[in-house]
Amino acid sequence: MKPASARATGFRTKKKPSAPRSKAPRKNPTPAAAAGLRSAVAASMARARQELDSSYGQPDRQDGSNEHDRTARERCTGAAPTTGNRRRCTATPSIRDASQQTLEWRAILRASWSLSAPDTCCRTGGDRVAELMAPQPHSDRRRSRWSCWVVRGLAIVLMSLSGGGGDALSLDHYRQSCPKAEAAVTAAVRQAMAKDRTVPAGLLRLHFHDCFIRGCDGSVLLDSTSSNTAEKDGPPNASLHAFFVVDNAKAAVESLCPGVVSCADILALAARDAVALSGGPSWAVPLGRGDGRVSLASDTTSLLPGPGATFDQLKQAFHAVGLSVKDLVVLSGGHTLGFAHCSSFETRIRGFPGGGGGDVADPALRPSFAAALRRACPANNTARGAGAWMDPTSAAFDNAYFKMLQSGRGLLASDEALLTHPKTRRMVALYAASQGQFFEAFVSSMLRMSAQNQPGEIRANCRRHN
Repeated sequence: MKPASARATGFRTKKKPSAPRSKAPRKNPTPAAAAGLRSAVAASMARARQELDSSYGQPDRQDGSNEHDRTARERCTGAAPTTGNRRRCTATPSIRDASQQTLEWRAILRASWSLSAPDTCCRTGGDRVAELMAPQPHSDRRRSRWSCWVVRGLAIVLMSLSGGGGDALSLDHYRQSCPKAEAAVTAAVRQAMAKDRTVPAGLLRLHFHDCFIRGCDGSVLLDSTSSNTAEKDGPPNASLHAFFVVDNAKAAVESLCPGVVSCADILALAARDAVALSGGPSWAVPLGRGDGRVSLASDTTSLLPGPGATFDQLKQAFHAVGLSVKDLVVLSGGHTLGFAHCSSFETRIRGFPGGGGGDVADPALRPSFAAALRRACPANNTARGAGAWMDPTSAAFDNAYFKMLQSGRGLLASDEALLTHPKTRRMVALYAASQGQFFEAFVSSMLRMSAQNQPGEIRANCRRHN
């Protein structure tokens, strides 16, 4: 309280200078605090798993397990039960654990914030976090709002992919050993895209087909030898292309840091760049994959779903690699890029089963669209390059694929299969209506698919093992 004289006159009294306070030294977290943090993380993981099981879409089975776990048990040996009906595969821990961990961080991501106002992230410093945590090589591209969604989950990605057994992936795997690797890969992809508009679709398809056989190990890049027919020469992979882009990127990276960056990582980065440079979302790619030494053409016919696959066949193929029905729909959206040869949809445009032969098309196709496809692919066609673009904006990554599908202009039978199940039909409608939700879901599914990792070598040449 002021003295009476000060109150009466209205003058303020001077404060006595206080002694300078010494700053307390910053203390590291105590073991107890660290343990508390780990407990909180574990609780979040548990809640995420509950959300995942209840709402993400893994089909429950009458025996209390689900298709995902059953497939994992069949593919693994020596699997030991853990919590509930989840099992950890001790035979190939890195594939199973990384896939499950990516599931968990995504569920936490979905439960932690609302995606209804993504721009709020950017207004509250999301872009600065992006610069600090995961600088992107695409600085020349306009920063999109989708990056904010990805940035907000980067810490969880790091936490999830660094736990468990096996060789963990990391966002800073090459930060010290080859810091310019990502920029070199991006430059190679950009250069190839300037000359060939089909390169993005080719790179994305290469990555898909690589990850569906023994994980994302670059085995699809290996050439056949006199004693072995490799994956790239299997029937489903006959139309794969853009291998030269990976070769060019590998040469550029090897000139910077020889023997450091794997071909599997280069392919994962190139697939990301193919999407981002085509107008789609970008994301930070966890790195540290090894290059596999096994590549068998016989695996392609049994593990890769074909263009004529039914819904059940597609679901089985995706569950076999730890992916859900939602991932199936979302990753099918990658068909927004690229071109399909006549042989991929020939049975849909003429001689449709049950239609009486002739030029009878699949009744699910819009008649005018079927007629246009028949003109592009005449009967007894011998032109190797004949076919159709996947959608009208085939050089741009967008949600036009889902709009085409809804309007009776889905090109492949496997595309049409997404409309044969009520749940996937609702997802198609959602992504057709909202490109933003499709982009966010695509990033999440790509991270989950590409987290399938096995220990391996670092090839000097992506076309042959060391």
